[in-house]
Amino acid sequence: MRRFRIPMAILLGFFTVALLVGCGGGGKGESEYQTLLKRAKRIFNGAEVKWKDLKERIAKVEDGNTKAVMAALSGNLSGFEPGKSPGLADSGRALLPDIDSLKLEYQKLIDPKIEQYKGIDSYVQYAKAMIKALDIQKEATNKGITFLGKLDPLIAAGNVQALKSTVDQSIQSGEVPEIQRLQKEAKDAFEKAEQIKLEQSLGS
Repeated sequence: MRRFRIPMAILLGFFTVALLVGCGGGGKGESEYQTLLKRAKRIFNGAEVKWKDLKERIAKVEDGNTKAVMAALSGNLSGFEPGKSPGLADSGRALLPDIDSLKLEYQKLIDPKIEQYKGIDSYVQYAKAMIKALDIQKEATNKGITFLGKLDPLIAAGNVQALKSTVDQSIQSGEVPEIQRLQKEAKDAFEKAEQIKLEQSLGS
């Protein structure tokens, strides 16, 4: 019975191909990509849960600000409890630590290792867009706190005349328009970040 001999060069070639296939054709690079992708998704998903809660609170605070301004201009304080400060400034102040905390979460995504890979670099783009939006929101919130700090005691005292005068002065001085401008700028910036998230299907 004749024995067939397989040349050593063919055997070595076969084992080389097998090793490449077993390692995914790139070994370390592909493994790092998968690790970084999982990390980016984990950070992103955690930050998004916090952002959902913060976004609702920001909207609630800004609605309260609008209510106070409208009440001052109309002279109708029936929506507020007599003798009690509505705590509008404190509500805005309570947002600040959470804005800073969320910024730190998104900053974790700004990693050169993540940014170098096509496909997960969009997480870095989104994080940068969110940080920019949060910075604007923080500025708007701080200016709002200063303004609302003037209104809280006047609402508590039921001093309609002083309240209306304070709001009128703040409008004329540009204080209120500046807050409104920053709020709109923040909203637009958050929408741009949202567009990146949707277009790149982040987190999916």
